[in-house]
Amino acid sequence: TTRNLESAQLAEFTARYGITARTALRTGLEHRRVEYSAQAFRDREYRQDVVALGIEHGMERALRLGVGVRHTDGR
Repeated sequence: TTRNLESAQLAEFTARYGITARTALRTGLEHRRVEYSAQAFRDREYRQDVVALGIEHGMERALRLGVGVRHTDGR
């Protein structure tokens, strides 16, 4: 058997700015990376960077609707 250790990293930032009591702008950044120690799993490694921007509107206490755009760059 071959020993294989997975190393995963995630960094995430999200910010909301309230325009009105029910409406907010939302932006986010993410960075993910997964690596393996075994050579046989190296083709499954990846790095991913995400940028997101959107708007949210709360209609009721438990309901929030939103629309946005998201761009992902992966390697």
